[in-house]
Amino acid sequence: MSYISEVTIAIPKTLVTIFEELEGLNLGGGPVWDHKVENQSDTHTYYEINDCVFDPSTGDTGAIVEFCEHQNRLAKLINTGNTPLIEAAIMRVGEGNDDIEDYFRNGFACGLETVTEIMYV
Repeated sequence: MSYISEVTIAIPKTLVTIFEELEGLNLGGGPVWDHKVENQSDTHTYYEINDCVFDPSTGDTGAIVEFCEHQNRLAKLINTGNTPLIEAAIMRVGEGNDDIEDYFRNGFACGLETVTEIMYV
């Protein structure tokens, strides 16, 4: 069964061009993301994907997760010097109140957080 999610991806600013040129991240002639936030962080650019089925075993989602995993593996290997590599992060918020997934457990360190809004009807 597929569930609709809201997803935010934090990409290190040094990798934005490479991320945006990834083969497969182009649905119907436009980018896979709905909103791009460039000026909120000195280190990351954020990409928001709204109302999506975020399944890492398929096409665009798989390419995004693989890209971030690769960057994070490199960062862990190289981060011993004065200029550490910056990790990427993915945070997915699903339909349920407790359906929050921080793919690499580094979302907060990369500037991602969730906000819960309680609505009374």
